[in-house]
Amino acid sequence: MDPLFDRLGNLLRSVFQDSETGYGQNIKSGDPDLDEAWQELDDFLKHGKNAAAPGVKYSAPNLPPKELKEDYATLNVPFGASFGDVKKSYKKLLSQYHPDKHSGSEEKTKMATEITQNINRSFLRIKGFHRDGSIK
Repeated sequence: MDPLFDRLGNLLRSVFQDSETGYGQNIKSGDPDLDEAWQELDDFLKHGKNAAAPGVKYSAPNLPPKELKEDYATLNVPFGASFGDVKKSYKKLLSQYHPDKHSGSEEKTKMATEITQNINRSFLRIKGFHRDGSIK
């Protein structure tokens, strides 16, 4: 099996190796989009920047403020989850902890009411952030 892996390694090296840099080589496939993407990758690997598209800046995803981290945890979703995931979890938790479901015991009803209030508060804060960027 070793000769097979050696041959595969040699083939990959021949495709991805350039005598100057050790990175990609200029490959012309006949497809201009593929050629442009390959050149952009090669420039990035050689120079560490996007030389093919100057002025284009990449940024991290738009994460919510850290003040909402606890609210996401209250709703059992990862920090920065989409609003659809937040809403889905909110509905599930409301169904699970609704005070009417725990009406058999006054203590359980009180606990369910507190949990439901926390869930509602967290959902409204996240909803406000997604709607207009405000946190209340």
